[in-house]
Amino acid sequence: MPANIFHAGELARMSEILDEAFALIGKDIVLAHAKDLSHDGDAGHEPAGHGRLDYDRYLSLLCAYGFKGPLLLHGLSESQVPGCVAFLRQKLARLSASPPPQPRSPS
Repeated sequence: MPANIFHAGELARMSEILDEAFALIGKDIVLAHAKDLSHDGDAGHEPAGHGRLDYDRYLSLLCAYGFKGPLLLHGLSESQVPGCVAFLRQKLARLSASPPPQPRSPS
């Protein structure tokens, strides 16, 4: 999760889909992936921060649901590691300075 949960035609509903996914399984997440999607209907083929995933929303939802596990980077070259790590650290630092969204109940 999360890039793999988006199907063709769903990127416009990204926030809604993320919210719903976390409402359903957020409290049970023990490992999270940090990858990205390049375009609608093509999930998980880009390194974190190089695609269209709303990382602000994704990471804030992980925090809101009390996620304390590992955040795994994959699908990137060795040369992309420093930039992706810096991207995630920057997002997480900004997130720690603001309150996370409130979890919602599944519909």
